Amino acid sequence: MVFVMGNHEARLARVAKDAPEMSGFVGYHLLNLQDWETHDFLKPVEINGIWFTHYLQNAFTGKPLGGNALNQLKTVGQSFVCGHKQTLDIAIRPVISGGLQIGIICGACYLHKEDYLGYTANNHFRGITMLHNVKDGFGNPSFVDTQYLVDNYL
Repeated sequence: MVFVMGNHEARLARVAKDAPEMSGFVGYHLLNLQDWETHDFLKPVEINGIWFTHYLQNAFTGKPLGGNALNQLKTVGQSFVCGHKQTLDIAIRPVISGGLQIGIICGACYLHKEDYLGYTANNHFRGITMLHNVKDGFGNPSFVDTQYLVDNYL
C-alpha cells in the first residue's frame, strides 16, 4: 500500500515547522500510516512505469501544471496518475518507441458539494481509479464512484 502525501497532509508538517511549539502534537503521525509506504508531497513515486503524485508541477514555477490530462501527458512525457483537481480526466497516447502512455487526473473522492465551487463546478466525478494489468507504464483503468463504495461497502 502506497500513500502519496497531498497538499492537505503537507499542512500537518508545515504547522510543526512554522510553530516549533506544536512539534509532537501536529504531524504525519496523526494519519495512522504505519502500514503504508509513504512518499513526500510532490515527489512522484514510480510504480511499474507510472508516476503517482498529488499533482504534476510546472518546471518553471513549481505550481500545478495546467491543462487537461493529454496536455500534461505530452508535457511530462511520462505516464501518471494524480489528483488535486476536482475532475476526472484521462488521456492515452501511443509513443513512437512502441507501447502506450496513460495520464489520469482523478481528484475528488468525497460525497459533499464544496460551497466555494458554486453550482456548476460541483458537477464532477467523485470516486477512485483502479488500474489493472499495469506493465511498462500502461494499465487498464476502471472507475468506481464514491456513492457506489458507500452503498456497497459501508
